[in-house]
Amino acid sequence: MKLSTFLFVVVFVVPVAKGNDEPLEKYPFRCTENGYYPHPTDCTKFYECVEMMKHLVECPPGHAWSADETRSCHEMKTPCSCGTFNCRNNPTTEQPYSLNNKYYAYCYSIDKENIQPVIVYRCLEENFYFLASESRCSFECKDVKLYADPWDSEYFFNCYKSGGGLAYIREHCTLNRVFDEAVQDCVFP
Repeated sequence: MKLSTFLFVVVFVVPVAKGNDEPLEKYPFRCTENGYYPHPTDCTKFYECVEMMKHLVECPPGHAWSADETRSCHEMKTPCSCGTFNCRNNPTTEQPYSLNNKYYAYCYSIDKENIQPVIVYRCLEENFYFLASESRCSFECKDVKLYADPWDSEYFFNCYKSGGGLAYIREHCTLNRVFDEAVQDCVFP
């Protein structure tokens, strides 16, 4: 039940880290897990969270964060290559990041000087993406194959073609076996 992601990558460059983090009052942001996160209001910036401490990173002029869970920036060819959260029109909701729904944000409806606090999250499990209709991270098939269930080793997701897309069924290994994604089968531990 994962959502698809796409990445508009043209040129990768190494971004330059700025010395100081932005004040919390200007752009409310807090780290929820270690890793890279989109800036809530400016796609030319992103945050690196290390030990729950935020570090603001700016891309070079004319570049935006690539939204691929790394430090890379890409050249902005069009405004569409700039990711956003649609919080302004959807206060008090969870919104996916427009370029990569591995990321999503909770938008608060506080309006002090047009500052809208946003908490950015990331679906941590592989092949899980934020599904707005369910307000949660859900599994999504990327190919016709079997994928291990990250929460229970006795289960797996069986992805298959259905209509014009992919669908899946969650299946259980029998005889107390566990699923081994490398061999695409249930095996004895």
